[in-house]
Amino acid sequence: MCSDGLLESKENYSKDWIEEFLKNINTNNVQKMADLLLSEAIDNSYGIANDDMTVIVTKILKKK
Repeated sequence: MCSDGLLESKENYSKDWIEEFLKNINTNNVQKMADLLLSEAIDNSYGIANDDMTVIVTKILKKK
């Protein structure tokens, strides 16, 4: 889940960048995923957060 600031961080607004980015992440660590998404969003806007950026990543485990 993320705020619109994260979603719209690309100059040419497209929701697809997050989906593609998540497909290429090589970690199951939720904190690392959140950090990588936030860093990428800030990089997308040339290092300056133009809006608030919030990301929440959860891990759902199957009960055994």
